[in-house]
Parts: sequence; C-alpha cells; structure tokens
Amino acid sequence: MLYQSLTEMGQTILDDHLRRDIYFLLGCSYDGKAGKAYLKLLDPDSQEVKIVYDESGHRPYCYAKMPIEKVRAMNLPGVVDLVEERKYDLLRDREVVLTRIVASDPLAIGGGANSIREKIKAWEADIPYHLCYLYDMNLIPSAPYYIEDGRLVEVKPDEARIRKILDTVFADFPAEEKKLLYRWVSLLEADQPRFKHLSLDIEVSSPVATRVPSPSKAKDKVIAVSMVGSDGRREVHLLKTKNFEESKRDEDFEIIVYDDEAEMLKKVYEIMWSYPVIATFNGDDFDMPYLRHRGEVLRIPKDQIPITLGREGASLRHGIHIDLYRLFMNRSIQVYAFDNRYREHTLEAVAQAILGKGKVVIEKPISELSSTELARYCFQDALLVHELLTFEDELLLKLLVVLSRISMMPIEDVCRHGVSGWIKSLLYYEHRRRGCLIPRHDELIEEKGVTSTKAVIEGKKYRGAIVVEPKPGVHFDVTVLDFASLYPSVLKEWNLSYETVRCPHEECMDNIVPETDHWICKKRRGIQSEVIGCLRDIRVRWYKPMSGRSDLAESKRRWYGVVQRALKVFLNAAYGVFGFSEFPLYCPPVAESTAAIARYALKKTIEKVKSLGIEVIYGDTVSGDAELFIRRGDMITRLTMREFYEMEKSRNGALWRDGKEYVPCSSDVEVLTLNRDG
Repeated sequence: MLYQSLTEMGQTILDDHLRRDIYFLLGCSYDGKAGKAYLKLLDPDSQEVKIVYDESGHRPYCYAKMPIEKVRAMNLPGVVDLVEERKYDLLRDREVVLTRIVASDPLAIGGGANSIREKIKAWEADIPYHLCYLYDMNLIPSAPYYIEDGRLVEVKPDEARIRKILDTVFADFPAEEKKLLYRWVSLLEADQPRFKHLSLDIEVSSPVATRVPSPSKAKDKVIAVSMVGSDGRREVHLLKTKNFEESKRDEDFEIIVYDDEAEMLKKVYEIMWSYPVIATFNGDDFDMPYLRHRGEVLRIPKDQIPITLGREGASLRHGIHIDLYRLFMNRSIQVYAFDNRYREHTLEAVAQAILGKGKVVIEKPISELSSTELARYCFQDALLVHELLTFEDELLLKLLVVLSRISMMPIEDVCRHGVSGWIKSLLYYEHRRRGCLIPRHDELIEEKGVTSTKAVIEGKKYRGAIVVEPKPGVHFDVTVLDFASLYPSVLKEWNLSYETVRCPHEECMDNIVPETDHWICKKRRGIQSEVIGCLRDIRVRWYKPMSGRSDLAESKRRWYGVVQRALKVFLNAAYGVFGFSEFPLYCPPVAESTAAIARYALKKTIEKVKSLGIEVIYGDTVSGDAELFIRRGDMITRLTMREFYEMEKSRNGALWRDGKEYVPCSSDVEVLTLNRDG
C-alpha cells in the first residue's frame, strides 16, 4: 500500500532515528473524481487530519465462479480487468479457481439494476468499497500507524509487556492460539487517541410551527447554531430575527450575533474545519444535511463547506461525524454497554438516564422564542451531546475506538450499524486476511439450511434454552454457579462455525452434537469458533478481572472496564447474530447446535452437582431488562431487573468481590418473576 510522501502531505520529514510521527486511522472514503480510496489520518499532537490517497492502484472488484473467457463474453458494464485467482472455499474445504472482476468504480459493482452483481452470480459483491479496501490493505481503523517509505506501518505496543501477559494469563494455551491472542491483545493494548471534538446543534425558523423543515430543500433560515468544544469553546451563533433583543451576557456561553445568515454559516463552517470530530444528536438526518444544503442555497462556495453527504449519513471532508442518536438506538449499546439505563432514544430520555439532566423546556414554537430563550435552548442541546461524549472520562469515545478496532470498521460505520454489521465486518476481514472466499448467503442456506430439533416456543426455528423450575420455599446458604460467557464458550470449545458444523468429511460424521443430527469437524478449526473464542478468552481471563482490581489507578481500571464492556457487547450478541436469518453468514445448524450444547452443559452440570449431594433449587438466565414484580407491604411495583438493582443500590450500597458488584436486597422486599405461562 503506497501513499503520498510526507512532503506531499505538507509535513516536514525528520530522521526516523530522531522522531517518528504517529497517526491514528480515523476513517476511509472513496473519491469518485480521483477514482481512488483515501485515508483520514489524525495527528494526535496537532489534532489535524491528513488526507492520504492510495497510490497502489487498488480498484473495486468481486468474484465469479466461471472461466475468464466466459465472463469476458458477457460484456459486463464497468469491467476494466479480469484476473484468475485462487482462494480457499471453507464451506467445501477445497481451493477454488475464480475470476476476479475488477471494476471502474464501486457503483459498477453494485450501484443499480445495470450493475455487475445484477448481471452475474457474484461473490463478495456487497462489501462497501471503503471496507473492502481496508481489509485488503490490512489496515485497522482507530489503530496507531507511522509512515515509512510511503507505507503505513502499525505501531505495536511494548512487546515485552504483551509477552508477559500471554506467558502469565494464557500460559496454558497452545502455541497456535497464542498467535491469535498476541494479535488481539496487541491491538487492544495499543495507544488510545484523544480527540479534539465539537458538539453541535442547530435551530431553524419554520413559518409553520407544526412543519419540520426539510433538510434536502433547506428553504428556511438557520437562526441558531450552538457549539461546545473539548477545547473549552462554548458559543451560540445567533441570527437577528424579529424576536431579537439585546440579551445579557450569559456566564455559561458566549453569544455571537449576525445580521446576515450567509456570514453566520461561513463562520460556523470555518470553526467546523478546525475539529477532526463533530458530534450531533440525529445530525445524520437533520443538522448536517441542513447545514450543507442551506449553504448551497445561499451560494456559499462548496469548497468552504466541510460537510459531505453519503447514502448512510453525513461526514466531514477533514474528519468524522458521530451521530449519537444512531449509536444510542443500537440495542446492544443500550443493553450491554449502558445496562438498559435508558428506555427511549430521544436526547431528553438518554440525557436524563445517563447524566441526570435534560433539555430546556419550552412552551412555544422555536420561531416565537426570544433571542435569549433561543440561545439557552439551543446551547443546552449541544451541551448535552458534549457531556454524553465526555462523561466518565470520555467513556463513549473510548468505547467507540475499541469497537472500531474489534469490528474492523471506522467509527462512523460503528455508529451507523448494529452489532450484526460489526460481527459481519470482523468475519469478512478474517476471511480476507486468511485468503478465504466469503460465502454467499443463499449458498449457505442451500448447503446447510437444515435443523433437527423441534421448537418449544411457537414461531421459533429450533429448540432453545431450558429453565430449571424453582423449588418453592425459603432457602439459606445458597451458592450461585455462573457460566462465564456460556454461548461464546460453546462456540469455542465445540468448534462451531458455518464450515465445521455438517462438514463434508465422512470421518467426522460420528462427532455428533447432543440432541441433534448434526456433526462437527474434527480436522480443522472453524473461523467463527476461533475468532469469537479468542475474544471470549481475552475478556474472561484479562480485561474483566483487571477492571475489578482495587490496587490499580482509577483511570487504568476504568480503561480495562471500557474494553471488557466492548468485548461483552460483541460476545453477548454473537450467538444471536449467528441465529438471525438475515445475517449474511447465517447457518441454522450452528445456531441450533449452540443451543443444544448449552442445554447439554446445563444438564450435565446439574447431574454432577446432584452426585455431590448438592440440591439444585433453580436454573435460569435473567437479563437486565427482565421484568420483576416488587412487593413491599401492600404495594406492588413493576420494575426491570436493572431498575430494581439501581433502586436497592441507592438504599443499601454495593459490595465488590472477585471483580463483581453485589447489592444486598432489603429485608422488607419480596421479588416475584413471571413463570413460562406469564
């Protein structure tokens, strides 16, 4: 991967022995005019973003399972080259000869009814080009790099320290697994970037109070733009309107007043250019496109406008845009990262749940507010976005960096996609790294679309988990036995992956999954099993214990907590994703086998416990959003497990033991749950 020299980037080259400039890979995009991919590299010292274009000649492509001559005879539109290539087909456990169809641009691959993937049965034709480029160049988003001889080289953390972690924490692991562990621990332990960021909110004057202004037409005036920066900027840019009044200076922020809207927007754009990260709440759908299109309506030169618009949202020419609305809408973020603290996805609901404060309440339309009321209302929204980004030492930004590295997706993509998209990207990256062909969704269903157990719950495709019915009565001296990441552990220990379950080898067909007709490969490790299993081991063995150590500095413990939380988001979603029929690597026997083995493990555990003379009184999995009925005296309250936990924590405090937080339950409380029949 060859890039422009540092001189061409407007930077002085220093002797590598004296100084090595470090950059964080902030993002990747495609420039249609140049016909090239380009990278956004953040200089952590200056907080400037260097735009670096690809010079390797990389182009968009897909594959066909037919000879070059046959593909050439089809005269497919947009094809610039055909190349024979060999890849390994994991599904059939054999090498295959393919035709790589190289296209002129990404739209030629999949941009409409006349695109290549609509004309031919193609493989790997649905991967966004910027991700395809990152996979092929083995570039990891949000990781640190330096440039050497026109090439990006990943900055590795202290090798001696990583080796020490492996030799102490993972000493009992085989050498092959340690290689993968080394890669992941090195990546997760790499330096974290600190971002200069700006939170932004706009208000638009609409002549009809009940009509939401159209971002694509942008006919109405922008009357206020509020900004809160990590560098201390606290401003509201106000346009003089009929309701304007000379307002007193607000101690919380500065008010800058303009007579001309175009001049105000030019100043806003100028400020935006100076930040590598801009955050909004629902900015993909409103604030950013409105600012872009309003500038065009006012005939502000396009090269002065820092905002770019794509099919998935808004970005910046010189940086990235984080839409917190899209992120907080993510169910996995809501449940696993924030323990279901918020139930609705408005700025008011999220801020109240996480920060304990909300928006300024107004009782009249925006266009009728006085300039003082408008400034305060607009500023509060930007302030809430800023505080959501920065609470607990910028936990959210750190979480995004870790999720970006694990998923192999830039931060913008992480915000805009659900956890299934993250896991898909990680597995696609692993296929490319290993030289393996990514299977099509339809061929996976065709080859392995069978299930062999009957669902207990109507509408399900196969049988799920079991519940041990509780024994009535009051029980004392009770010990809780917990499976650490049960489903990820099953995936790893039983070697479950789309290519290993019902593999093509006759000699493996006696390796039966309990309670099913499926078998598991004995000849090779599965890609899903290996990757998910490795992440599970790192979380359980290293990051989760370290996050609970009282002898560490608070900042260090908090960092370990961020990583283990990010890993938890991935791991808790992995099984569900593999059992989701719309997931591109969905394989029904894998999902069914995972549930069957989990049942088998629970049953065997109960048998073992009973053989030791221990009574089993209950067995279940209760999540944070499970509903409970709380009876205190004559009053019954309906709460989620998380809400009840927080309520009792505020009353009785919490205890730390073995890296976990325990909350004593009040003696005057009776907790009831629903049985299977509701």
